[in-house]
Amino acid sequence: GGRITLENVEEEILRLKKAWNCSSDSNPVHIITKYCSEEVINSLDLFDAVQLAGVIDICLKSESIADAGRKLFAHSRDKKRNSNDSDRLAKYLKRFGLNWLNLHSQ
Repeated sequence: GGRITLENVEEEILRLKKAWNCSSDSNPVHIITKYCSEEVINSLDLFDAVQLAGVIDICLKSESIADAGRKLFAHSRDKKRNSNDSDRLAKYLKRFGLNWLNLHSQ
């Protein structure tokens, strides 16, 4: 009784894209589909998506932003003028519209 509209098709395409990305364990980028907007995801090169997925994974496994920062910046910390790992991580996440609390509230 109904008609298929362009909006219906676009919603289904989005649903399938998310399902395909999330169901692929061999794709390390699937994690970003849960935390990032479609706009952010579509703007990322594969290199950046893999890097962001790794950062999100470390954040989710860490007890605090400071703990995650220490893990992520262990070797580069001494070369930086500002060795505040929490601040560096917060600024990185912000580039993608994320923050520590958002990651841990989902």
